[in-house]
Amino acid sequence: MTWDLIYLDKHGDDDHYPQSWTYYRIRSTTGLGIPAGDLGSSVQVCRVKWPTFEDIDPPTDTPGVVGKMSAEYNANKLLEQWGVDRKRSIVIGSLVREDIAEVKNYNDGVKLVLATAAEKGFQHPLYISVRSANGITQAYRMDGPSQIPKRLSGDDVDLTFPIELFVSDKTELDPGDRMLQAKFKKRESDGLLELNIDELRYDPKRQMN
Repeated sequence: MTWDLIYLDKHGDDDHYPQSWTYYRIRSTTGLGIPAGDLGSSVQVCRVKWPTFEDIDPPTDTPGVVGKMSAEYNANKLLEQWGVDRKRSIVIGSLVREDIAEVKNYNDGVKLVLATAAEKGFQHPLYISVRSANGITQAYRMDGPSQIPKRLSGDDVDLTFPIELFVSDKTELDPGDRMLQAKFKKRESDGLLELNIDELRYDPKRQMN
């Protein structure tokens, strides 16, 4: 499991040109054999898309050992490549990225996502949206855990991978609310699906400031 801090740099513009804003993440990552989160591990930065938080660029790691004093300096130097100022940026939330699972088919993956939602305390009804690589988005409501609705199964979903599935227990997110983001990616070598389930926490009001 990894934990990303999500930042927004408006580049000095508050409201007029949101297309010029930069969203990025900062993460502790394993470096030189030192596990992520331990003193001396590396820091990783990467620009991300809004609102999916997918990486835009290949992630960039700080070189060598990072200590308490050098972590901020090294991260800031990496951000300069995009004209980003961390001190000017605001933290809009955090993203917990769970381990990547392997599933045989889409339906098995949906069951795993729903089981993860139950483990994390998401309450029914669940509000689910599915978006395929073709840009087709479908929305569903699941009132109970008894059975996956037929419309949510692979029989009624555009199975053009990669596919994103979002799960929430609210129609609209408020500050402090959570959402699960699941990404299905088909592996060409054996046809299995790689499933990455992330728990998203963010403050939408802060993002709009």
